[in-house]
Amino acid sequence: MPEVSDALQTELNPLVVPIYYGAFHPYQLAVGLFVLLGFIGQARGALALYLFGALFLLGPIWVATVVYVNRTHRTKIDSFTSEAAAIGRRIFGTAGAQTASYTIEHGYGNVRFVRPNQVIDPITVIVGDSSMLVYDDAKLELDRLHADFGSGTREFFFDSVASVNYDAPYFEIKLVDGDQAQYRSSRKPDDVLHELQRQVREYKRKPSRATEA
Repeated sequence: MPEVSDALQTELNPLVVPIYYGAFHPYQLAVGLFVLLGFIGQARGALALYLFGALFLLGPIWVATVVYVNRTHRTKIDSFTSEAAAIGRRIFGTAGAQTASYTIEHGYGNVRFVRPNQVIDPITVIVGDSSMLVYDDAKLELDRLHADFGSGTREFFFDSVASVNYDAPYFEIKLVDGDQAQYRSSRKPDDVLHELQRQVREYKRKPSRATEA
């Protein structure tokens, strides 16, 4: 796994993992709260009282975790996607002098009232002089604040790309030989599509090296 930046490590602070986990897993939160207060109540000889207290506190505690996650998740996701783009650029290396990057969002795992998805599984498109690299080997488990970064990529040379489109729920790269690659996207990435389509068109309009010679 590539070494991650200090900024991302700070965002994925293990001290707040219980809050995120509780928001995404209310049943586990309930069990944990009852076990904890039941243990304390048993030790103090007031089991029923503590169990009643757990029942009373469960709702407010879960609401508090949901509010916290809804207010703080965006910076964590942004830091993660920025890290994925940086790793994608490092993998791309010197294949292109210009290395603009674009993130295509995808996530899954929904909990009612919790805004973000439980798992963030985006793709990053790194654009070079004559090709684009798709980096699709990064995943953020938001409930555990755990990020994984692999090295899985695929490079597409502009002269082999027939079209770049979106056919819900897939971002598609179709090649002139009839092959295609599909990547899931949570929404139509209009800005990314327009920019990639422009990049491909402009590259193909350039005179070939043979013509220039």
